[in-house]
Amino acid sequence: MYRIKNGETEQTLQASSLTEGWHHVALTIGTERVTIYVDGVEVASAPVSVRLSDLCPVVNGVGANLLEDVPLMDGFIDDLRIYNYALSANEINDIIGQTIVQPRQADGWNPPILPSKDVTKVTSTESILLYNVDADAFVTYGMDWNTQSLAQRLPKGDTTFSNKYRIKVQRQAGNKLYVSMNDKPNVYIGCLADGCNVWSDRSKSEGGFVYQPLNSPSGIMYILKSESQKANLDLAYAYGGPLTTSNGRGYTHWAFIPSRDITNGNYAKYKERKQLFKLQQAILEARKEADYASELQQAYSVYSDENTSVAELRKATRQLLLATANDLTVPVDATSLFTNADMLGNATTADWTDIQPTISDGDIQVLHQTFKLQQTQTDLPNGIYEAVFHAFYRNDGAGPLPVISATAENTVEGNLTTLQDIQKNEVLLNTGENTAGAAQTLTSDKAQTILSDIIVTDHQMTLSANVTSSNQWLNFQGFSLTYKSPLVTVQVPASGYTTFYYSNQNFLLPEGVQAFTLKEQNGSIVVSRELTEAGTVLSAGQGVLLKAVPGTYVMVPTTKKRTADPFNQLRGSDEDQLTRGGYYYYVLSEDLQETGWKWDAADGATFVNPAHHAYFVSKSQTTPQEFYPLNPITSVSEVTIETSCEDEPMYNLAGQRVDKSYRSIVVKKGRKLLVK
Repeated sequence: MYRIKNGETEQTLQASSLTEGWHHVALTIGTERVTIYVDGVEVASAPVSVRLSDLCPVVNGVGANLLEDVPLMDGFIDDLRIYNYALSANEINDIIGQTIVQPRQADGWNPPILPSKDVTKVTSTESILLYNVDADAFVTYGMDWNTQSLAQRLPKGDTTFSNKYRIKVQRQAGNKLYVSMNDKPNVYIGCLADGCNVWSDRSKSEGGFVYQPLNSPSGIMYILKSESQKANLDLAYAYGGPLTTSNGRGYTHWAFIPSRDITNGNYAKYKERKQLFKLQQAILEARKEADYASELQQAYSVYSDENTSVAELRKATRQLLLATANDLTVPVDATSLFTNADMLGNATTADWTDIQPTISDGDIQVLHQTFKLQQTQTDLPNGIYEAVFHAFYRNDGAGPLPVISATAENTVEGNLTTLQDIQKNEVLLNTGENTAGAAQTLTSDKAQTILSDIIVTDHQMTLSANVTSSNQWLNFQGFSLTYKSPLVTVQVPASGYTTFYYSNQNFLLPEGVQAFTLKEQNGSIVVSRELTEAGTVLSAGQGVLLKAVPGTYVMVPTTKKRTADPFNQLRGSDEDQLTRGGYYYYVLSEDLQETGWKWDAADGATFVNPAHHAYFVSKSQTTPQEFYPLNPITSVSEVTIETSCEDEPMYNLAGQRVDKSYRSIVVKKGRKLLVK
């Protein structure tokens, strides 16, 4: 169902229910009509009555509905895409044929099962823990019992907890239940109507929830809906934050975990198996399971062993990630790459250098002095990372707040982005936020420092965390690390030319590479701009022609910006996609005997452009040439005369390698030379 609403004006478009199994569903919103396609076939269509451009602000949902009485989608969504134009039926079918991959499973790799318990089997006298699956956090009552309820990581490791994490469940008829604090049986989790509105000092009459079982292969889970607020129980922040029904992040999956499954390590092993399983899924997504069959088998022997330890699971994840990182196509958790990055989960600050006074291992709630922790890792896969230092503190207005900072050093200078300003790869994130009405509640994730787009090119990174002295209670949890993607490389073939395009990322021009933007002029293709200086920014969304000595070049991402060439007629796509935007289309021919721009389809018609490559769009309304050679386009602008040749490979302007006897203009080490 498609539903769009602007004030009192609403449009809906309904298609029949899907049958069991995987389907391709597409929604197109054109200037005149909105259409739903299922498996490439149009199943519903209507004139557009509410336009996206009319909405401000725009709130979108996929698999969810803004109506409270409509449940979440019961299924899976894969390969979600959003285009900035309405696809045609033919384009949709091309996408289905080219890219849709059914989820695959290697033998034996079943999802890890959360050690949760069926709530109908929980007795009224049993103490148990209430766990938020999405945020990896357990319900507690914060610093004191008479305050807003929280969900946060277990202190001192994933195998121990204090009494304040225990709850009791009282079930009623009609899938209704109450949650009370174990050590205060008359104190219930209940809801009020303000922004962060779940408190642990409510009366029983204010604390009713209706539980809805979820059909999940990963264990027994529930959605808990507040009777008073008619909304799902949620979390305001990941890892540790207030419970809420009106200010959440969509963390609405809950599970009841017996105490014994914490203390015996089942929960900790579940978390490690989950990371290893996700990595295995990423390898399948990249279609590299055959290339890493032996590594996967070795990891599976650890994954499937019921007696394996947390340390063995973590080691297996690390080894598999080190082996496969350069071939991954989706982000994966890389926390295991840093020794003891998860200081809270491991209940120790071991392996981190205490630059300032030592703090007690795993002591997360202290009236603390300034401390700094630092660690360098030297065997990281090269690529793009994101690091988050997780820290929370209360703000009761009674004393100075901590200033929390984190740094990533020994990485590519100038490519680090953060939540706020960048200064030499360091960001200081201050907050004076009070959580209204909850003086002893931990503050929001604004106290966290997020370091994104960390570029690692020499396998090393130094992470540092600094927290200044404060009178407040502190909950610091350590770093989480995500490996976002390998570094982008470009292969220049023997012709010496190739094309390059990324829609959403700027790059730095490598040493020895020239870049050109092109345009039509007087019936020919000519250079619009020429970029030759190493480190020049290649703008996102701008196709370029690259010229270099044949070989592999690393394209370093950057947050620096450069205005794109408005006259450039090179276009591109991030996926294999049909060319668009002109009358005739040219592909770069890299043939040594015929290097230039040529029609790829008869009469210059549209063709499927390879991902991250560029094509030339002719807007001429008269039939242009079928082929334009490159030599006149990228003519020699500066020639150096050299009378002798060192033992370096030389190439003529057609990209062919030549020997020392060759006398003419050549390319050597990225420079044009005239050899006499």
